[in-house]
Amino acid sequence: MKANCQPLLTVCFFLITITLIAKEKKYPLTDIPKELFENAGAIVRYDHREFEVHDINSGTYSRTYAITIGNENAKQFGYFINPYFGKSGLVHFSGTVYNAAGEQIDKIKKSDLEQHSYFDGFSLYSDSRYESIQYSHHEYPYTVEYSITERYEDMMFYPSWSPQWSTNLAVQRADFSVVVPQDMAIRYKELNLAKGVEIETFEGSTGYHWKLESVPAIIADEVGPNWRELTPKVIVGPNEFEFEGYAGSMSSWEEYGEWQQLLNKDLGEVSPETVRKLEQLIAGIKNDRDRVRKIYQYLQQNTRYVSVQLGIGGWQPFPPSYVEEHGYGDCKALTYYTKSMLKAVGIESLYTLVKAGKEQEKVHEDFPSAQFNHVFLCVPLKEDTVWLECTSQTNPFGYLGSFTSDRPVLLITENGGQLVRTPILTKEQNQLATSAQVVIDEHGHANAKLTTVYKGMFSEGTRQRLLPLGVEEQKKLLYKNLNLPSFHINEIRFSDSGEESPKISQTLDLTVRKKASLSGKRLFLQPNLLNQITQVPGMIEDRKTDIVIKYNKVWSDTIIYTFPELYHPEHIPESVKLHSPFGIYSVDIIEGPGQMKYIRHMELNRGAYSPDLYGEYRSFYQQVVKADKMKIVLKNTT
Repeated sequence: MKANCQPLLTVCFFLITITLIAKEKKYPLTDIPKELFENAGAIVRYDHREFEVHDINSGTYSRTYAITIGNENAKQFGYFINPYFGKSGLVHFSGTVYNAAGEQIDKIKKSDLEQHSYFDGFSLYSDSRYESIQYSHHEYPYTVEYSITERYEDMMFYPSWSPQWSTNLAVQRADFSVVVPQDMAIRYKELNLAKGVEIETFEGSTGYHWKLESVPAIIADEVGPNWRELTPKVIVGPNEFEFEGYAGSMSSWEEYGEWQQLLNKDLGEVSPETVRKLEQLIAGIKNDRDRVRKIYQYLQQNTRYVSVQLGIGGWQPFPPSYVEEHGYGDCKALTYYTKSMLKAVGIESLYTLVKAGKEQEKVHEDFPSAQFNHVFLCVPLKEDTVWLECTSQTNPFGYLGSFTSDRPVLLITENGGQLVRTPILTKEQNQLATSAQVVIDEHGHANAKLTTVYKGMFSEGTRQRLLPLGVEEQKKLLYKNLNLPSFHINEIRFSDSGEESPKISQTLDLTVRKKASLSGKRLFLQPNLLNQITQVPGMIEDRKTDIVIKYNKVWSDTIIYTFPELYHPEHIPESVKLHSPFGIYSVDIIEGPGQMKYIRHMELNRGAYSPDLYGEYRSFYQQVVKADKMKIVLKNTT
């Protein structure tokens, strides 16, 4: 979101200061401290939340909050969206809209809310729902105030407190209270708070209270930590809970895992017919890893991912018989089905909970709770451990990738939950290598024959977006995404190695207009063909947060240029060698008869680096950007 509402808000602030008449207003713009306007597309004026726990099975959540919307780019902050699950839902709702002077201009009723299912494109049924209204007003700034009361049942989750729930959002005043019976214990974790909890006891209850004021907006930082890790937050949860009649505890990961193990109990086994198929499939295969691979391939060829989530089905796998009958299942059902197939041939495996996704907020390892959103399978073998993504029909055997690598996961063992970490993707796994033969004519046009090998993370987008398409659709996508001047794709081919560490090769034959620019008797050629870095991280004078490189990565390019017969090098840039804590970079240009070889290599080192190194980090990228722009000059000697 662009944080460009500050000038508009500031102008309105001074106008209203002059014209505000002496009568009662609510949320006038003049009440906002000036410092909160910086980088703010919207400002939370007031946010009061209270969660009252009645007993282990029920509670009431109430919230009244007001938010000032700065301009068109920030209007989504004024939308109301309330997710709920199963029996929970709103029992009260009201909304009121105020102009910049604090005068009421509109009302929003509960009947204005629209009801929706969380249809994600692959769920047949789900009782996860939400109600919403996308309210906006034509004159900015304006303030929307919402007041809700919501019932909670099957209290596996308590509401957490994230008063600053987005970038470009400032908070003027917010508070959060949790009230529980005195004989009930709760757990909480405070993050980025200037002031901790205040606890009081009254009339048989215990109250936990948090509050904050004047929190400035933060902006997205592409080279820093996930912004969610920098904002104020309180996570709250029960020790004991009950969900759909299944009682459990979150006092430790071990006990939480015991609850999941209880859900997985007595779900049955694969049918005798399936056992016979599996035995035939692995007949003669002695190595357990190869047997697991064969069964995983059988899973991919005979099932597909479809989600069915109703009640306890959102947490409990469907039995293997369900997958056998229908040929589909969600992550839980397919993982448990795979576990059951492996067990049928004498191979043990572990049902595993994970917070999947490339940009997910990290799991709080010191706060056992239901922080996970996905299930996959861990297969411990004598030689090593195999991780299986059971929802994908195309994922290479044993490959984790950016979806599930390098994070805490919860193994569900016979003795409960055990928190472990999945492997890191290495530089050997994450590589993008391009080799090319490029012939330049006397007009600067080029014919280029390229082979690009995508490995590891680099292969993921290609596998998901390009491989399923026909040739013409593949060309359309490349026309949009290749960083070249006017070009034509003469031929395109892809091949998938089928290896455990994924490797996809892309072969292109291109005609590129004006690859070299002609000026008089000279051709000016930028040899970096496709992988040019053009932007330097922004200047931050007093950086407070770490520099974060999330993944190990390697890029390598070897490009041979053939020149027109009468052209000879007039200027060849010098080699570049860069070494830093963050990675390395090199460029070499080697001259040959009528040819020139351009060799570029870059590596990035995964890690978190001190803010004090930001100047060095920017300098590294400044030199890379400069080197990627280098040009060879060829001169017609006739």
